[in-house]
Amino acid sequence: MYAGVRTFPMLPEQLSTGLTSLNEVQDRAGIVIEMVVAADGSIASNTIYRALLRNHAQLAYSSVGAWLEGTAAPPPKVAASADLGGPAQAAGRSRPSAPRVPHQLGALTFDRQEAQPVFTGGVVTDITARDHNRAAQLIEDFMIGANEVMARMLRDAGVSSIRRVVKAPERWPRIMELPRNSARNCPPRPIPER
Repeated sequence: MYAGVRTFPMLPEQLSTGLTSLNEVQDRAGIVIEMVVAADGSIASNTIYRALLRNHAQLAYSSVGAWLEGTAAPPPKVAASADLGGPAQAAGRSRPSAPRVPHQLGALTFDRQEAQPVFTGGVVTDITARDHNRAAQLIEDFMIGANEVMARMLRDAGVSSIRRVVKAPERWPRIMELPRNSARNCPPRPIPER
């Protein structure tokens, strides 16, 4: 969770910046969820296994997104590595079908901008808008797919787990009244985006 320029980790500091963080060029124990996404956007098959992970380059959504969208050169760490560019571009090319997976699983899409603080000499001097780009959306899509695969595996194995269930808003008629003074209208009942 981010508030202004301070990060409030969900886990204790030792875990969030250490053992569970994919710091650059450090080995970490992890779980890999491999998914094959079919042309219709469904998850055709999956495999889950333990692995030793090594993050070869920490990259920023802004630079990777611009590169995947064709508006910028590859980030320097990607350009310097023979191993990074191919997989990242392959993932970027999968994007046209990938969004269907989260929406089939009930995910919502929000057209949003995030605040980006601007620093001058260690002091926040301005706030700019950071657009949601292709790299950020790609990671969100794969995270939703991976969460669904893991939840299915636990359910099928009869293992108890905690899941957040998103249901239709209880006060949908009231929600529909709010935009009436604007040019936008809500559908008569909540429906998942396809």
